[in-house]
Amino acid sequence: MPALPHPLRLTRLTFGLLTLLSGLPLAQAQQAPDAPPATTDARPPDVGLVPEALRALQHFVGRWRGVGQPRRGSPAGAWQEEAEWSWRFEPRPALEFRSPQGKYFRRGRLTAGEPAGHYQLEAHTTAAQQPVVYRGRLEEPGAALVLTCDNPPGDGPHVVSLRLIANGNRLVVLYQRQAAGQQRTRLAEVGYTREGSRFGQGSSQTECVVTGGLGTIAVTYQGLTYHVCCTGCRDYFNEHPEEVLREYRERQAQRRESQPGVAAAIQPPDGGPADVASNQRSYRAVVVEGTQAPPAGWTRKSSRQVADGQTAAIGRKLGGRISKLWNTEFTVTGQRWAESVALRVNVLDCSSADDAAKIEAALRKVHGNPAFVLRDGNTLVELVCNDIRTALRAPYFLGLKPSVANYRVTFRAAPLASCDYMAWNRMFNLFLQLERKQPDASAAIQELSGKFTFGRELRFRRHGLGSQLSTFELQPRPQSESVAGGDVVTYAWTDLPLSETIPAVRVVAEVRSETFAVTATDRRAGPELLAATQFWPSDDAGVKQLASDIVGQRTTVSDKTDALLDWLMPGQNVRYGGQITGSRYGTRQVLRQKFGHCWDFSDCFVTLARAAGVPCRQVGGWLVGQSGHVWAEVLVEGQGWLQVDPSAGLQCTAEYVPYIVSEDGAWPLVYTSDVEIRTLP
Repeated sequence: MPALPHPLRLTRLTFGLLTLLSGLPLAQAQQAPDAPPATTDARPPDVGLVPEALRALQHFVGRWRGVGQPRRGSPAGAWQEEAEWSWRFEPRPALEFRSPQGKYFRRGRLTAGEPAGHYQLEAHTTAAQQPVVYRGRLEEPGAALVLTCDNPPGDGPHVVSLRLIANGNRLVVLYQRQAAGQQRTRLAEVGYTREGSRFGQGSSQTECVVTGGLGTIAVTYQGLTYHVCCTGCRDYFNEHPEEVLREYRERQAQRRESQPGVAAAIQPPDGGPADVASNQRSYRAVVVEGTQAPPAGWTRKSSRQVADGQTAAIGRKLGGRISKLWNTEFTVTGQRWAESVALRVNVLDCSSADDAAKIEAALRKVHGNPAFVLRDGNTLVELVCNDIRTALRAPYFLGLKPSVANYRVTFRAAPLASCDYMAWNRMFNLFLQLERKQPDASAAIQELSGKFTFGRELRFRRHGLGSQLSTFELQPRPQSESVAGGDVVTYAWTDLPLSETIPAVRVVAEVRSETFAVTATDRRAGPELLAATQFWPSDDAGVKQLASDIVGQRTTVSDKTDALLDWLMPGQNVRYGGQITGSRYGTRQVLRQKFGHCWDFSDCFVTLARAAGVPCRQVGGWLVGQSGHVWAEVLVEGQGWLQVDPSAGLQCTAEYVPYIVSEDGAWPLVYTSDVEIRTLP
């Protein structure tokens, strides 16, 4: 995997803000009067002020692929074109589109007109140098937007009608002529399909933080990820992030006020996978306002706003200004690894983005682990807990991290028949150097390729994290496709193009991940999921004895899995680390030397699990915002595949993107390009 630190490594825990200022016990602070409002930067012009008329057309935003037809249902004279609609906010808010191969319009700008409910489109046609103005109105939401021009140039349309159908995934554009005093006659119709849409399948709705539309593009600010609907919103967010996020939070607060009520309780962690997706909370409502009940198994012990003087002193110690600070204590019960855990959640409203950045850096230095400090605009959330697994799960129950995510993963890879796995990560990094045009990368790839035997097959996990099927687009197209066990798909080629004399395939996969989900399957726990292999010596006498000692008298797959995760928890018996990033030392060596990285932890888990009678296999892919990653999954008969990360001691969350699978330990590919992860709606 790339040379990045593992984000879930166990480090020496601290006591958060209590360690920073002696004599300032936050948990015992008295309620302070309301602090004055934080100062903010001047408001940029028009930010967030989307006219309601344009907001009604928000679903135009996106990338579209279309087929045009002069006559509906007839291929005669048909053509293909693409279009992209996006927001622009200066000099005034507008929806703009571009269609470089458009038959009638190449680009245009749609604005709200007068009177209310009317629109104006300045369209650049294929027949005129200057934009042509069309005007019209939307009779009612869901109806067609009809725009007309009395004197279009050349044979251009007098009337353009745009209508969204299929829940906004289809856009139908009708072009018509209308001579004076005559009825309209059809010129052509273009039927567009939204890029990335898949009919008949559900999707999570991710909000654009700028306009409130459907967010399809991930953006980051101060270490946190948000979503916008188009490149225009992306650019605007990058220019005015603080103002955009402030208005976004205001919209969220207004919704909470208009829809009061307490969310349904999340099931305790030991009662099976929690239904986090349908019960996601607002951390402010739980921690600060107390208007929502905490998750099941959480008891709110105390909650106080820290006095102004103490808040100011803590801010000075951390290097930034804090306008308000809340301290809430919870007791968390019902977790399989601890009867009761104390968790403190500190919420720090900082005075500016610069203050938030400085304080965030200071807190992360105190903790030594990014999992304990999260950011929401100018607000920081610090988790103070002596149990890392409780701290890692808490953000999902508080709504600080997404519970469901859809991803598009793009990369090039060489199919593997065999290799020296200690050279695997080195080969990947050499291809990254080649992309960056670093000298000698090509020669180093050729020299290292002697440690690899390349094949003509790729194997993928058919499902993401959950039960939704993943999709794979491969170039060149495979000559054959087969499915084994209902959940592993194999693609094969007779010949492949070469990249640096190495066969390569371009892969575009769409994967859905659901926090703590189980993948339903009819698969039975056959011998292939328990067998010893070259990579997993589960029949080794020493390994079998160790596995027996770890699981003890436990008899169920779930209980044995918990025991193995507890034993492998980094820092307990095996240290996470080592000089060789992306190492794969082999199970026996890791158990002797007592250190390794994620692949080593996964190998140890699968080996010990199979030795203990737990049917399992290896899973890999990407950990969003971090790096490539390897973990595992166990088969719980009657339930399905349960994905777990042995290097974190937990079930996997929506940040895990699984698409690689191995049932014998052999890895199906090595990356020959960087890996692009894009969040989809």
